[in-house]
Amino acid sequence: MKKVERLALAGLLVAVGMAVAGYGGVEPVWFAGVELLLFGVGLVGVVGLSDETLAGLPWMPLLVMGLVVVQWLPWPRPLSVAPYETETHLLRLVAYLVAFYWAVLLAAREEGRARLAGGLVAVGTAAGLYGIAQYVSAHSLDYNATGPYVNRNHFAGLLEMLLPLALGWTLAQGRGARSSWREWWTRAEAQKGWLGLVAAVVIFSAIVFSRSRMGWLSTLFALLVMSLGMSWGASPRMSAAGPLAVVLAGAALFSLWVGVDPVVARFGQAFADPGRPPIWADTGRLIREHPWLGTGWGTFPLAYPAVQTAHLGRRVSHAHNDYL
Repeated sequence: MKKVERLALAGLLVAVGMAVAGYGGVEPVWFAGVELLLFGVGLVGVVGLSDETLAGLPWMPLLVMGLVVVQWLPWPRPLSVAPYETETHLLRLVAYLVAFYWAVLLAAREEGRARLAGGLVAVGTAAGLYGIAQYVSAHSLDYNATGPYVNRNHFAGLLEMLLPLALGWTLAQGRGARSSWREWWTRAEAQKGWLGLVAAVVIFSAIVFSRSRMGWLSTLFALLVMSLGMSWGASPRMSAAGPLAVVLAGAALFSLWVGVDPVVARFGQAFADPGRPPIWADTGRLIREHPWLGTGWGTFPLAYPAVQTAHLGRRVSHAHNDYL
């Protein structure tokens, strides 16, 4: 890896770690540090990368930023219901795009891809261990593992994205191996593979103890898609079935040892949350009233009260639905 790539990788991983440690990015001071760090990483790319490399980056994501800029501009009739909020969230979007583009560049090379994946899995494992420690040391049966996050669903959302990455990193250690599994066991890649499996077990167990029902469903769906994708036309050595079975069995045994009665009680409740469908309906109405350019990037909490029919007197900060 080039020096500029190593600097960017270190900056990205530190930024992710800071965002996770700062209550999942909701702590303003921590997230301001994350933004500044990502801006610095972006500057490193602009200065250190060649014009050809920069020109070869995908341009479609820039259309989203262009739309936000249009919303933010001081038109005679403002497009954003809160231009200041759109401005601050535009800065966040720039930071997100810096992280996205550097991830694309690093993932284009095997070494960068392996180091980036390993770093992200390490962050997820640390957060998972913290969440499990919370659950084990809790004095209440109603306690949810949230790790460094405030909301269990957000915590589970982080981990369910990193679990397939941990499994993929594990499978990559056996890629290209022509020897038997017994011979592979003695290779250095085997130790890395087992580290990946342990990380996956920790992450999966933390998702269980978060007691997030949608986190569970998302995790199972992600594992199903990954298993099907890896098995489609793949050689037996690259099948996801083996590592997946180890992760599921390990997480099940660990959960039984710790105690799963509160988890079972949580999942025994109805999956539907009666408080969210009205928010979705109100959000649909908001979309119909602003179909083309929206109300402005980052303005949902300020625009929603105009159509609010549920949770009256309470602040609704988001739609609780990624598709809305």
